[in-house]
Amino acid sequence: HVRHEKKTKLSSSKIDSSEQTKLESADDDDSGVRTRCGFVALLGASNSGKSTLLNKLIGQKVSIVSPKVQTTRCRVLGILSDKEKNGTQLVFQDTPGVFQNATSRIDRAMVSSAWHSGRDADVIALIVDAAQIARQQQIHADSDLYGIISALVKMYSRAAPLEKDPSEDEEEGEELEGDRYASSPSANGKPLVVVLNKVDLLSDEQIQFVCETLRNTLEAAAGGKSAMTSAIVLGEGNMTFFHVSALNGFGCDDLVNALVANTPYGPFLFPEDFPTDMPMRSIAAEVTREKLMLRLQQELPYAVAVETDEFVEKRDGSFKIHQNILVERKSQKQIVVGKSGAMIKAVGISAREEMERMLDTKIHLFLDVKVKRNWKDSKQFYDTWGLAYDG
Repeated sequence: HVRHEKKTKLSSSKIDSSEQTKLESADDDDSGVRTRCGFVALLGASNSGKSTLLNKLIGQKVSIVSPKVQTTRCRVLGILSDKEKNGTQLVFQDTPGVFQNATSRIDRAMVSSAWHSGRDADVIALIVDAAQIARQQQIHADSDLYGIISALVKMYSRAAPLEKDPSEDEEEGEELEGDRYASSPSANGKPLVVVLNKVDLLSDEQIQFVCETLRNTLEAAAGGKSAMTSAIVLGEGNMTFFHVSALNGFGCDDLVNALVANTPYGPFLFPEDFPTDMPMRSIAAEVTREKLMLRLQQELPYAVAVETDEFVEKRDGSFKIHQNILVERKSQKQIVVGKSGAMIKAVGISAREEMERMLDTKIHLFLDVKVKRNWKDSKQFYDTWGLAYDG
């Protein structure tokens, strides 16, 4: 169980630009100890447990979680700082799940965000749902995980190309054309950490089976030894993969130690007590969306967005928050509101209680449900969440 005891409550404001400049200009801390700082991209299929793992590593909730696929819509930063123990700041990038058939604008933008987080990161962590492999007894060639592995092979091949088959006559940059996954950039030879999540649900025999199945799939997708398989970070005793439970924290210490060892030297980019760079008004919107996803059924959760249009601190230290819940059709609004307002009331109570725990103060939350047709095609939405409109 990894916790950062010095972590403070979430702030309602973003990092001050003058302090950011001060931090970036320092090579060492005050004691002269050389520090490390790096970005870790958490890549994986939907529901592999990336957000749950991020929250466990940070020691508090910075990314929303639900049993539904594609809960995470944008890149979320979670910051783990420990200058006293290891002099390292790990900046985790929780990414949208990578999935097949990303045909709509928002789906393409989400998948593109995940791959470009991998490009910008210092370390890539591939999060694998070990329990799913054990249930299915294989990794299907048409599964999201297999597609991700295939795309990673191409990423690393572009970074450190192997001897090319003379029969291949692809132009540079065409490797992923026509794939069901957004075009992934070069990995530039960066370390790859493979994380088997949900091992608390498996027996030792099942874990061994999953390891062998995944190892065989990696080698098969890569055509044997490749730049990708060579980049995999080995655990203790040459264990190829890291075994963790994001739910109870098992294996998280070993994972963090491996990430620290593969993080480049450099100054901290954020204050030590910052758990995330996301402004509180955006976190508040995500909290409300999480409560909606937990209560709404079928396809409706994916037709809903939440925007915070007022976030004001009152004289008594409490906050007044007004949010708009956007839906695409009038019939959807009726479902979100519920009979006699029961649904929206329950969502509001649950969201308000969680915001009060986060900010440790009283929250006055006001929710309006509005019909905004084609909000998924609004450029403002993509700009707000840092998604590529033409991704």
